[in-house]
Amino acid sequence: MKKGTKGLNQNKKNTAVDLLQLAKEVITKGDPFFLPKPLSYLKSEIRTAALRIWQDNWDNGETGRSTHDIVPGVSNKPVGWNKEELMFVTGQGPFPS
Repeated sequence: MKKGTKGLNQNKKNTAVDLLQLAKEVITKGDPFFLPKPLSYLKSEIRTAALRIWQDNWDNGETGRSTHDIVPGVSNKPVGWNKEELMFVTGQGPFPS
């Protein structure tokens, strides 16, 4: 017998029987447990909740109403506007009101 393998079955048939016995013991005597959901699911739930809170704040806020009329929905994706368009929409540029 090789060093470090003391007590291990070298015979594949006996090893398979040992594994089946171990599996049966785990099923009959083991404690049940629940697998957590995947990390991707958790990230999706957090992202959805954050966007929901952000949208609620945007809909019920007191500032940015003119911008809200143009962009009523929040998103974490860039809108693709240039500097001048952003200044015009937010009323921060040199445009007469």
